[in-house]
Amino acid sequence: MKFTKPFQGVPDGQIYPVQYQAGDQCPPELLASATALEVIEKNESPAAPVAVAPQVVGVEPPQEQPGAPEPAAAPAAKAGKKK
Repeated sequence: MKFTKPFQGVPDGQIYPVQYQAGDQCPPELLASATALEVIEKNESPAAPVAVAPQVVGVEPPQEQPGAPEPAAAPAAKAGKKK
């Protein structure tokens, strides 16, 4: 992604900040900061891969059975005196 405004940041491996100009490529390690400050192009999508959930084909979700008993609650422990 490219900067839309001047930006100053410290890239990985450096100890001093670098002054970036509008149109310069944003290093990946500065992308979060540049996004928060809104100094990068918004029309581009990040280079990170998009995770897609796998889909199961031919399997229907379980359906509720009419008249099925509700699960019983566990009995509460009784408080008693110790001997």
